Amino acid sequence: MGVSSYAPAQDPNALVYEMVLGPGNVAPETKPVLSTLLNAFPGSRIDFLREPTHLLIVSPTPLDNGPVGAALEAAGMRLIVLRDTATTELGTAPANEPFPLYVDTGNPDLDAATYDAEKSRWVDLYPEAYEQLILSAP
Repeated sequence: MGVSSYAPAQDPNALVYEMVLGPGNVAPETKPVLSTLLNAFPGSRIDFLREPTHLLIVSPTPLDNGPVGAALEAAGMRLIVLRDTATTELGTAPANEPFPLYVDTGNPDLDAATYDAEKSRWVDLYPEAYEQLILSAP
């Protein structure tokens, strides 16, 4: 079950974007993501495909990586992928797999090895998203 914003009926000419988020200073959470995007892009509708890191945003105006990334960065989150679904196929972003997080289980050697292995696997599977992540780093 996903979470959606409740916005007025959208223009049939509205643009639909697929968005994948990753942690910046904080890990993305559903309510802050929703609030940040609705405040930055009024009139948009947001549907979470995988909370809180993968969503669709229906916007009455074109969106660009710069302003979207800046709005999310101000909230401590990072934009990894923004794709216009009219020009790219939905689901071509790493939809089911956000960038791995370091999990502290109390065993630093095992935790580091697990994180490094998961990160390497993710980078191999999603080189384009990884490149965008690196280019968006502060």
